[in-house]
Amino acid sequence: IVYKATGKIYIGSWNEKKVIEYDSFMSKQADRIVDEAFTKAMADELGKREFTITMLLSPDTGKVIEVNFNFTTFSPYARVPLHVYREIEVKLKEQIHFKPGEVGKQLNYIMLSWRQKPKGKLPPLPPPGSLM
Repeated sequence: IVYKATGKIYIGSWNEKKVIEYDSFMSKQADRIVDEAFTKAMADELGKREFTITMLLSPDTGKVIEVNFNFTTFSPYARVPLHVYREIEVKLKEQIHFKPGEVGKQLNYIMLSWRQKPKGKLPPLPPPGSLM
């Protein structure tokens, strides 16, 4: 990550102005997208293990331009079908955007990363009175 104007490497610090404006709704929405991409059975199989999701945001619009997933090759996440990760990527790009802060607007991109243990999407409940 570099400053667009100078090409100097950006090194963040806690006392610096914000790269993005915090948006709890967008953060919760991103978590929900990840949770619901996995079935409950998949989430149960993953146990307590987490994986890392990294979003690269446009410094101009705050929209997601790239999504990366990090986990080891021997992790259960390596056995998750690719379509699950693709679904997460597409939905994050379609639904998530943050407002770039003063510093964020000066960078070539903004990186947001978090670790998550998916909860999984519960199957729909059967209609009342049905025997399943």
